[in-house]
Order: sequence, then C-alpha cells, then structure tokens
Amino acid sequence: MTVVEAMKNEHGSMLRELNQAGPTASMDVNEAFLGHLTDHFAQEERELYPMAQAAGWTGGSAVTELRYQHQTLRQNFKESVQNRESWERFGQQVREHFSAEELLVFPLVEGQG
Repeated sequence: MTVVEAMKNEHGSMLRELNQAGPTASMDVNEAFLGHLTDHFAQEERELYPMAQAAGWTGGSAVTELRYQHQTLRQNFKESVQNRESWERFGQQVREHFSAEELLVFPLVEGQG
C-alpha cells in the first residue's frame, strides 16, 4: 500500500470516528479520536509533506497553512467537544483540511511513483 493510499484510508477512518465522537460521546471515544488524529497529523508531517516537496511541491505557504491547521485542530479539540455547534464547526474544519490535502498534496505524491 502506498503512503497516499494509507492516508486516504486514514481520512475515511477518521471521518467515521468523527461521526462517533463529539459532545454526546464518552471521554474514551473522544480521546481515542484525538489520539488517532494527532498520530495521523504527525505521519503526514513526517512522511507525506516531505514526499510532496521532493516531487517538486513549491507551495511553501500551503505547507505552512496545512501544518497550522494541524496545530489549530489539535488545540481546539477539547473546546469543540463541549457543545454541538462547536463540534459541527470542528468537523467541517477537519473535512476541509482533508479535502485540501487530497486535492493539493496527494496528486503530487502519486505522480512520483
């Protein structure tokens, strides 16, 4: 399985977990989701983004923005699970972040192979 295939699978898995987590979920479910999300972000920063840069990705500001989104999503998680409105906003931000990666980063890495 390629890195991109693994990341796509992770995105799908995390979106399913996102639907299970939130204000009405148990602390265990929410902590498991946050752990999975944090690990996923670390893997992207460690593997995926450098691969995209090696493939010629010159979008330095895009890399900075995606990393900033990782940081912001991690920081806002605990506040977001406090109420439905915050959680819905958080979920939308996660979906938009995944979409940006799938449109900007994945094609570059796939083109390397």
